[in-house]
Amino acid sequence: PYTWWLSGISLAALLVFVYPYLIYPLILRLLPRKPYIPATEVDTSNMSAALVFCAYNEEAVLEEKLANVRQLTQAIPGLQVLAYSDASTDRTNDMLEMARDCLEPVISSQRTGKVLGMQRLVDMINADVVVFSDANVIIEPAQFQRLLQYFANPEVGSVAATVHYLAPDDGYTSTARVGGLYWKLEELIKLLESETGSTMGNHGALFARRRNNYPRLPAHLVDDMGTSIAVMFDGMRCLS
Repeated sequence: PYTWWLSGISLAALLVFVYPYLIYPLILRLLPRKPYIPATEVDTSNMSAALVFCAYNEEAVLEEKLANVRQLTQAIPGLQVLAYSDASTDRTNDMLEMARDCLEPVISSQRTGKVLGMQRLVDMINADVVVFSDANVIIEPAQFQRLLQYFANPEVGSVAATVHYLAPDDGYTSTARVGGLYWKLEELIKLLESETGSTMGNHGALFARRRNNYPRLPAHLVDDMGTSIAVMFDGMRCLS
């Protein structure tokens, strides 16, 4: 009896371990499909958009980010860009202040965290669609426009972009390679979820959502998942 009991516990533990990686994706493949691919000819000229990002001691990547912001504002007329510095102690504040030609800096004198920082930025804009980005993410103008095209459908409330991670000069470590494989699996699962209705929240590196009904979240929660999945409570889809 003891052996059978131990075997049962081991089998249950194995099922719990493999469920999110093997069983859950198989279940998603069996569910009815509801894919949505926006038409490329969708006119987004009447759709206002804003780009926001938070930074804490990001001077190492900020120069490239600001160059990308200038590229986006030139390619997308009327694009509003806001950046929040969460009491940075390096050159981040100065670099954002010097970039007022392409964005509006919001400098905090005390640490508040990303959730409250993003909330403060969203409160300052009135665009139809808000694109959330990390400070180290570079966005191609065509990719930005592609995100906006999804929102021509009133059923869509939030969309995440595919993010490609570049190897550093010294190449990937074995840990980074394993992490990359895990992220590919995560993206596959989110894609399968999207094709069956909605995904369970988007990754915060680069995603967009409607400005309307932006939720108020406690400071300790993960803001990207909370703000993206909240559109489902408004009857809309969260896609990846």
